Amino acid sequence: MAYSARALLGFAEDGDVSSIADALDAGTAIDAPIAKGKTLLIIAAEKGHTEACRMLVRKGACLETQSDAGRTALSVACFSGHTDTALALLDLGANLETLDVHCQTPLILAAWKGHTALAVALVKRGAKINALSSNRMTALMAAASEGDVETSMMLVELGAGAAFVSNAGLTAAQLLSSQASPEAGAALAERAEAAARERAAAEAERQRRIRMARLDVALVSLEKEVCKLEARSATI
Repeated sequence: MAYSARALLGFAEDGDVSSIADALDAGTAIDAPIAKGKTLLIIAAEKGHTEACRMLVRKGACLETQSDAGRTALSVACFSGHTDTALALLDLGANLETLDVHCQTPLILAAWKGHTALAVALVKRGAKINALSSNRMTALMAAASEGDVETSMMLVELGAGAAFVSNAGLTAAQLLSSQASPEAGAALAERAEAAARERAAAEAERQRRIRMARLDVALVSLEKEVCKLEARSATI
């Protein structure tokens, strides 16, 4: 039995695992584009149907197939704010740094749409926090451009750089000033400077500890050589 694109679209949008399985058993190509280049997996991910996504991947769906907009299942899950689905896709092996047609990573998409908790989870999973889109927007700048104070501040706490300048010539603080308030922009700039100082101090302390550890190793080695020399002298 052949299933129409409309029927397949409905199955995926509803997360109807049983109907999707029936369609696949009937010969539906698992990675065939259904609407705007979106596959069953991409559509299910866009709607946050985690179990349908897991089933499709188990049956061989490609995690890195991209829609006409260049978005993978992970990208659309992040854009739509489906944290559980996004994390499940990562556990299944999805690429954290896939770029869409505007060179936007899943993290940039999540931050842009104000999905703070998801953005934090992506960074903790290893997402490149300062990746740049085609218009030179980082995740921080994307959040700031929407006046999203919470996500902007959180990204700064996680290490996002605030010195990047967009194609429009604006920093994250300037974007937040214009889209939220001048006070919010000033607070972001101040916090970013403080965070940068804290990271520099932490790195200096890390380097100091490394130097001390190396010195300890050298001293132990020297002590052993001295002991050997003393032992030799005692036998002469």
